Amino acid sequence: MELLPGVAIATKKPRVFFASAAPSAPGGRGIGDWNRDWGLEPGSGIGTGDRAELGGETGAASERTSRSDRALANRKAEIGGSRSVIGTGIGTGNRAELEGETRAASERTSRSDRALANRKGGSRSLIGGRSAQPRRRSSRRGRGGRGLRAGASVGGISPQFRNVLPPGTAAMAPSRSRSTQIPPCVPKRQLPPGYSDSLLFLCARRMVAQHPLPVLLPAMPAHLYPILFQAAFLDGRPLVLRDLVAAWPFPVLNFQRLVGRRELLRDHPCKLCVQAVILAVVAQLRRQLEEPGHDASGCRLRVLDVTGVPDDPAGRAPDGMSVWSGTVALAKACVEVSKHQREFQRRGSKRHKGRSGAATAAAAPQPPGVDVHADLFVNGTSYGILRDALQTGSAGPLRLKCREFQAEKLSLAGIVSLLETLDPSCVRRVDLRFRNLGLTGLSVILPHLSRFPELRSLKLQYSNVDVRRPTPESAIGIRCLAGQLGMLPSLRELNLGSSRLSGNLRQILCDLQAPLESLELAFCSLVPADLAFLSQSFHAPALKRLDLSGHDFSQGLLEPLRLLLEETSASLLHLDLMECRMADSHLDALLPTLRRCSRLRFLGLYGNSLSTAALKDLLRKTLELPDLRLVVYPFPVDCYKPEPPRRVPGSRRIYEEPMDGERLAAATAEISQLLANSGRTDLVWTYNPYGHGTLDYFSL
Repeated sequence: MELLPGVAIATKKPRVFFASAAPSAPGGRGIGDWNRDWGLEPGSGIGTGDRAELGGETGAASERTSRSDRALANRKAEIGGSRSVIGTGIGTGNRAELEGETRAASERTSRSDRALANRKGGSRSLIGGRSAQPRRRSSRRGRGGRGLRAGASVGGISPQFRNVLPPGTAAMAPSRSRSTQIPPCVPKRQLPPGYSDSLLFLCARRMVAQHPLPVLLPAMPAHLYPILFQAAFLDGRPLVLRDLVAAWPFPVLNFQRLVGRRELLRDHPCKLCVQAVILAVVAQLRRQLEEPGHDASGCRLRVLDVTGVPDDPAGRAPDGMSVWSGTVALAKACVEVSKHQREFQRRGSKRHKGRSGAATAAAAPQPPGVDVHADLFVNGTSYGILRDALQTGSAGPLRLKCREFQAEKLSLAGIVSLLETLDPSCVRRVDLRFRNLGLTGLSVILPHLSRFPELRSLKLQYSNVDVRRPTPESAIGIRCLAGQLGMLPSLRELNLGSSRLSGNLRQILCDLQAPLESLELAFCSLVPADLAFLSQSFHAPALKRLDLSGHDFSQGLLEPLRLLLEETSASLLHLDLMECRMADSHLDALLPTLRRCSRLRFLGLYGNSLSTAALKDLLRKTLELPDLRLVVYPFPVDCYKPEPPRRVPGSRRIYEEPMDGERLAAATAEISQLLANSGRTDLVWTYNPYGHGTLDYFSL
């Protein structure tokens, strides 16, 4: 008899069992017994042929239900003992009394009720009531929801679990009955569809709520670890995560793959959870250093991937974690483990006195260590600790592998020293923002980027490059910049925002080996010749993301822009035209071309002088774009008061025009009504340019 692995959660102490496809499992207990242990409500497994007859018996049995049974149900309801999918919610203070009442009520059950139960057991039961006769597979499924199905494959659970469980794993199918509710001991968090309706996931949430787990982990099947990790992370249980990581049975632990989607990482506070995972890895490496070859935890972790954890720099969530704080935590962990390794080697050399002492300590078996893949963000405050971690940890037990490197307001020497210590095989993005590098600084940094063969994204916004007035020095700098960009064969995204490139775009992009897929040129003082070159270049048909914000399209740039959009219409997904001085007539001229961008997902028009009528016309005519999901529109010009601009409080140079709140509310209501009438529930129109995630190049 083939045994199928499963998990059960008890009301007092969790345990692991093996669910059998036969009427009873080893030890004489069947699936129905486990269902009763955990408070599972059996579905009606009545065969279709006997439905009418059994319906009459059911009605008769219901009429014979005693008053004491109903009193018992009322008693349970008062105490809070309603049954759930996983366990009973009976109050602990009255458990003994209710158990006695339950036994008494069971003894008063009539013979006809037991006969009805046996009659049902003869047909196929979806949840597994016991029967004296072997079950025969019915040609048609009985009524009732999907419950435990013997031999159910991993396809029976939610799709997001399939990439973390081995193929062919037996699992519980999602339960659709009304009783699938989270027990009182599990925090009720808002989870997306596919998580809350999986019985296996509900069991995992109940299990991680009953910490501690170390006594169970040695007997826990390996395929349950990912689901327990998901439940512990989404419910914010750092101690459970620590214990899981200490016994992790797989060589790789990837945050984003385990949790599922990036928005889940963003919406659930994760600072304590990430810190708990890091501390668990540090503790594991220290044990391996102190007792090499004698670690009984069974941990096989070799790669910890924390990339993709969303940034929360403003602290919007009280327990949110920024990329900067994550970088500091990882750097401190690497330094701590390296320091512990040196102390261990020093103690070993003292124990083996003599000339061969150091060699004996060095020859001691070293743990294989753990590679940590992460996105790093460094500024002047965190530069020192990150430099030490990259320099001392490159050959240590805990090694940082940077995927995306972001430096802000850092000196040239500091940037170069960090770039030289990064593992060249992992870096895919370098972001050097808010640093007045100029052409001279770029000529110092860019040669160090050629050692990254997988570098696909380079962001150099606010680099203070100004070549509007050509000089011999600027001409040399442009040629140098173009040549160094040409040394990056994998480059697909380039951001030169706020660089004044008037008339020099051709010279800067001429040496690139492959077409760009994302080009951000916001506030770059482009001229018609720059857009004409771009529309005729081999970049145009490949562009997925284009940002031309901050240019005046009310003059001679409008026609070159229209031609450029014609060339990019088959590939363009993200178009940003904010603060471009466009009026209704300019939007009317662009609208036919915009409607041909059939794959467009995002359109940014914030800061332009458009009326409510023009915006409503734009909405009607772009509803046909099937992939459009977000439009950021400006405040309609007809919603401003006819008053002179006034200075923004706390600012000397920023002025704003007074807004008529009633008109704005009316215009917003009209746009919302049009959107509601269209039936496009997947499309969002907003005049707030913040608070929504823009499409990153790597998510296109």
